[in-house]
Amino acid sequence: MKILRKIAYLISISLIITSCSLNEQPYGFLSSDEFYQSSNDAYSALAYCYDALPNIELYSRYLYYAESLGTEEFTLKPDAQVEDHELDLWTTTPSNPDLEAVFTNSYIGINRSNALLSNIGGIQMDANDKNEITGEAYFLRALHYFNLIRLFGSVPMRTQPVTSASELPVPLSPMSDIYTLIESDLMKADSLMDYTVRDGRANKVAAEALLSKVYLQLASATASGVPNYDFISDPDSYYTKAAQYAAKVLENQTSYTFWTGSLPALWDVDNELGNEFIFSVAVHVDGAKEEGDYSKLSMLMVPYVDGAAISFGPNFSITIRDGWNHMQTTSAFYNSFDPNDLRKTELIIDSVKLTDGSIRSYPGGGLEYPFTLKYIDKNQGTTSDQSQHYIPVLRFSDIALVYAEAAGPTAEAYNWLNKIRERAGLPDLAQGLSLTEFRQKVLDERSYELSFEGNRLYDLRRTHNIEKVLHDKYGMNITDNQKEAYFYDIPQREIDNNPALTQ
Repeated sequence: MKILRKIAYLISISLIITSCSLNEQPYGFLSSDEFYQSSNDAYSALAYCYDALPNIELYSRYLYYAESLGTEEFTLKPDAQVEDHELDLWTTTPSNPDLEAVFTNSYIGINRSNALLSNIGGIQMDANDKNEITGEAYFLRALHYFNLIRLFGSVPMRTQPVTSASELPVPLSPMSDIYTLIESDLMKADSLMDYTVRDGRANKVAAEALLSKVYLQLASATASGVPNYDFISDPDSYYTKAAQYAAKVLENQTSYTFWTGSLPALWDVDNELGNEFIFSVAVHVDGAKEEGDYSKLSMLMVPYVDGAAISFGPNFSITIRDGWNHMQTTSAFYNSFDPNDLRKTELIIDSVKLTDGSIRSYPGGGLEYPFTLKYIDKNQGTTSDQSQHYIPVLRFSDIALVYAEAAGPTAEAYNWLNKIRERAGLPDLAQGLSLTEFRQKVLDERSYELSFEGNRLYDLRRTHNIEKVLHDKYGMNITDNQKEAYFYDIPQREIDNNPALTQ
């Protein structure tokens, strides 16, 4: 039964939905032999590719756990699931269900992209539309592999859709080969896509942004001595590439820009298209049938307050139901912010008003912990836990920090870093820093600017800072197993289903 379930997961990639809207969910399947006949089929296949992202086992929950738990940002409620505590305490096993879900569902997304890429060539349709769809499929495949390699290291590389059980056994591929594929996919996506901003979809800017992060990953992981990155002989050349592609995003397009308004307005659910958000995972409450259509990330991070409706934000203008107490902002991380940092005072809520007008505050005033404003949907009301706040993946200020780190202490790098600090109400960074000092300041800035956005674990891993930051600075217990600190084990379920992994 287990192997049949695995086969069903994988070969479902070649069974494509008949819906043509990118916002609709799968409602029926056809054999690929009968499919891929028209432009509508191509758009349906693309919708199916995007549909893998907001799944609860990827961006809507378990991938977020894998990216965020175990860092200084969060701790967990005591009665959270065992698998969640394993992530938080750095005691994961190969049977951890959260990591199994992320691994399996990432390959479901990869297989959907592979099916589209393998079949779209035979469809007669507008050439520009075909190029755009093809580019987006390459982007999505690269995104899944980039997540996998940063979490697990060497993984099986699949570039064709799985259509039979005989195709399941695939050995681990060298990390160098996987990164070569990621780079190739993003270069193709960059050449095929245009600059048009489309709701919930990637474009040329997203490909360039992600490629800049890939190059920074390779450069910094190699330069800092992260295990298994010794296949790169010249990290400086990758820092140069990261800066070049980040500069394309910052300077060579007009679709996205640096937000200059208030920080709460940036994260208002009504502003999730355009502006700073280069690529986000789209969710929609309207017509939603199950979690993954909508998001519940905010509920995971909002405290439970007597089962009551709570108001917070500017002038207590946002009112929703209280949350689940699951992922709790740590006091150590909250207190590490500069007290004048607007990313703390305006984007982390430490005071709520109840319906009777009473105030609960943190610390010591009845609010168990502070929580981020970033995922709050002001429109969800006081009875629903369903949010349609998009889940950010690539943001303009993220890429500005990629540029600054990659370029080092140049005038332009200082300029971008200081723009971010000034928006946060902080003074400019001191001039005259060495390359090492400047890059450390950028890494520190990323921890605050991109807090709660699923970047922290990746940043600590690629800079070889797990022990230095989490253990030495925050006093967290980090496993002595270096492999777990920088790569999770391949899930046992995958090993059981793919005998080539043990050969």
